[in-house]
Amino acid sequence: MTLEETLRQIVREEIATVIELLTRPKIEAEVLDSAEAATFLKMPVDTLRKRAAKGDIPSFKSGNLVRFRVSELKAYLAERKR
Repeated sequence: MTLEETLRQIVREEIATVIELLTRPKIEAEVLDSAEAATFLKMPVDTLRKRAAKGDIPSFKSGNLVRFRVSELKAYLAERKR
């Protein structure tokens, strides 16, 4: 696969992700997955996952999945503004 083909594939995948996020119904959930929490915090998912793994961002495990409580994320944002 050439560099151009690789870049095109990456762009396609990113566009598909954005379309999925934009078309996803808005649910006022109390618990978010990584993609939803990253959108809420306006940061890349990879950054969110790394910070959550280090304990910088509040999270909890639900089976093998990492989840985020909206109330804890709001408190996290409020604390960062201080």
